[in-house]
Amino acid sequence: GEPYTIGRVMEFCTSHTRKGLHVRIARFIRMKDISNSKTTDSNLLMATMHSFVYPVSFVCGKCTVMHKHYVSNTDEYRKQPDHFYYSQLNDRYSQRVYDVVPCETVQNVHIDILEALKSRYQFIAVEEGKAAELTMVRTTCCVCQQWCSSALSVKCVACHKSFHMSCLNPPLAQKFPKGFVWQCAGCTGQ
Repeated sequence: GEPYTIGRVMEFCTSHTRKGLHVRIARFIRMKDISNSKTTDSNLLMATMHSFVYPVSFVCGKCTVMHKHYVSNTDEYRKQPDHFYYSQLNDRYSQRVYDVVPCETVQNVHIDILEALKSRYQFIAVEEGKAAELTMVRTTCCVCQQWCSSALSVKCVACHKSFHMSCLNPPLAQKFPKGFVWQCAGCTGQ
């Protein structure tokens, strides 16, 4: 038969067109529903940005869905009945996949942005593959001691210190093409 729909109850509501109590559900989808790859993990889900209104009778059970970050032992968690996890978000209209990052793990952003994120949101959605950069230890410029984004800074290949391109003497107008490395003046002996 058809597998059950897995979702999070957003609200109970009434419908103008249909009688009875209804429920708005934010759906999760299984990886095999959107991917051609043979995913062996039937507990791995993907969040969506879409919600649907169903009659309350549509709800036939309760399950647990957690972000992968909050699952300490994936193997043990998967063995429990009706337990699922996710770490990505699918937008069916743009057909893009985003990584879902808990705000408590974000470190490498400007301090004002970090405080705003942590006070307002539990999760953020970022471009696929960008989560690692956001969750690594905060990067600061060795010259001005301010946070530096990877787009506006360079990292010394020898000492691994980061520098704003504008803080260098002379300043760099643009980043080096991929495949090129850079060394700071201290490491080159100047």
